[in-house]
Amino acid sequence: MRASDQRMLGMLRRDEARNFSSRCQITRAGEGTLNETTGVFEGASDLLYEGECLVLAAHRDFRRVDFGGDQRTLHMYDVKLPLSVMSITEGDILTVTSSADPGLTGRHLVIRDIPYDEWRVSRNLVAEEVR
Repeated sequence: MRASDQRMLGMLRRDEARNFSSRCQITRAGEGTLNETTGVFEGASDLLYEGECLVLAAHRDFRRVDFGGDQRTLHMYDVKLPLSVMSITEGDILTVTSSADPGLTGRHLVIRDIPYDEWRVSRNLVAEEVR
């Protein structure tokens, strides 16, 4: 990649990061232990990322799914993180901890895809939520 292209990408990445209006945590299920007193698993997830993000409703058709005998709606989201975040994999859980849109705060999304390419200005994720 040419030096001028690298400078341009650096500027675009800084500009993109200014748009991150939410904060999120990304966790992965880990080995937990059962607290026999409370009956709750403790330490059952590993924190992979905590910081700024941008959560956008994906303009895709939503789907109705059978979820435990109930009909639910599957909602898709595009999520952007700083490009330096690399430890994320499909199946990890993203929790929106704060957002300019209060309706997003507290939502739990499952990461379904992580497209990679050389010209990305942010780490893009495809995530879903069942409601």
